[in-house]
Amino acid sequence: MSKFNVEVYPHEIAEKLYELAKDMDYMDYEDDKKRVIGELEDALYVLKACAENTMNFDYFRTMYRILERLV
Repeated sequence: MSKFNVEVYPHEIAEKLYELAKDMDYMDYEDDKKRVIGELEDALYVLKACAENTMNFDYFRTMYRILERLV
């Protein structure tokens, strides 16, 4: 497995996911914007770490690459 190079960083993906999710009527995202983006970013850093570890399954890398394409 080749080295996993990050093209888009978690905070950028988190902000894009927030923008996509705020159009849903799941919760009042505007009031929780900072918290929601922070939680998304934390989860993305975990995913990024899993993707960077060559001992882990490729699905971590696949998921991160797909999320990078959203930005």
